[in-house]
Amino acid sequence: MDIRTQYTKKILKESLIKLLEKQKLHEITIKELCGTAGVNKSTLYAHYTDIYALYNDAEEDFLQMILSVSWNNSGARSSKERKEHYINVCNFYKENKQPLLAFYNSGANDNFVAKIGEMMANKIIKNHEPITKSEEMNIRMRFGYSNQGYMYVIYLWLTKYPEIPVDEIADVLISERSNSTKF
Repeated sequence: MDIRTQYTKKILKESLIKLLEKQKLHEITIKELCGTAGVNKSTLYAHYTDIYALYNDAEEDFLQMILSVSWNNSGARSSKERKEHYINVCNFYKENKQPLLAFYNSGANDNFVAKIGEMMANKIIKNHEPITKSEEMNIRMRFGYSNQGYMYVIYLWLTKYPEIPVDEIADVLISERSNSTKF
């Protein structure tokens, strides 16, 4: 992909995320999106079939960032390493609050939080292969369930309790994960 295409897609994604701060996905018009991005409709359609294709591309990029940050050093075994890992994850979410909340509240037909859980479960399953169907089901259900709470803690922190220090949120997440996802 050439530099101009990368730049155009980046601007379109950033503009969509900005609009998602105030509106649900289905409320955003192409005219409004293009105006925010400073591009013509033809430019949008040269890269995406519609606003939902743009949304899916932007969401996938962000999910991959989450996977990278969440999986990096996730196997830390000592309590100090685990705490450091969760502090890094919390800092990532704090630094990326705008896109996280935009996708979290987008009103899209998918469930952003469920996608995070599924992505993580897939990674765990891949790293533990071969496993039985029963073990796979157990991982998917337990991780999916705990991930809903995990992400809700992040959501509440960023929207209602931003004054709580990162290390305290990391402690809450460590406790939650330790009690619900022992594989």
